[in-house]
Amino acid sequence: QAMGLAKARGAYRTIPLQVSGAFHTPLMQSAVDGMAEIIATLSFSEPAIPIIGNTTAQPLTTAESIKGELLRQLCNCIQWQRSVEYMASDGVSTFIELGPGKVLAGLIKRIDKNVKILNIGDSQAIENIAVV
Repeated sequence: QAMGLAKARGAYRTIPLQVSGAFHTPLMQSAVDGMAEIIATLSFSEPAIPIIGNTTAQPLTTAESIKGELLRQLCNCIQWQRSVEYMASDGVSTFIELGPGKVLAGLIKRIDKNVKILNIGDSQAIENIAVV
């Protein structure tokens, strides 16, 4: 769908990405309403530590700001590099990637070669990290 829209608007070339959705783009707008309904039913606690918002690369310090960020990041560009740089400059020295694959770990390593990165892709990885 995105490739068709791009070509219709004059794109010279399109390349399909190996992703499961058009995350962080306006094409996800239809998901925002459903997600907003779900988030409205959930109880969020105030964060014990700041959460770095991906759309702004700034700390989120309230439950309401986190709810809003969860919706914004669905269809807005994220500031991944700025987010990682912010955390590293604020003293974060270890990043943990949860889920299969190591895409984010690779991106983080390109941004800051000095940080430690742990991957948790399965229950064995959780046990291994618990030992560390």
